[in-house]
Amino acid sequence: MEDIKTPVANLSAALAGRIAGLVGVQRSGMPGSNSADVWIRGISTFNGSGNSASPLIVVDGVQGRDLNAFDPEDISSFTILKDAAATAVYGVAGANGVILINTKRVYLVDLT
Repeated sequence: MEDIKTPVANLSAALAGRIAGLVGVQRSGMPGSNSADVWIRGISTFNGSGNSASPLIVVDGVQGRDLNAFDPEDISSFTILKDAAATAVYGVAGANGVILINTKRVYLVDLT
């Protein structure tokens, strides 16, 4: 996690070139639209808009979250599943790979 803690606007831009097996392409440099497209297994399938399908993002067990909605400081672990055996648990949704993110836990302590 220390490797991806860089001063960037989006987590997808921070991951590009730093994680083995992950490809990130930033298509624009315009302010506000600087997120990168992330591919784990390359451009394997295409959705209706002509863009390649993205990997499944699972944050604390919840599927379908946005990769850029998190600050790298809030992430405790980051795992990429890219082979068929690892992604079989997620079925068709995991066909393009799975990114598992666990955030830091906040514990409230009662001092009374």
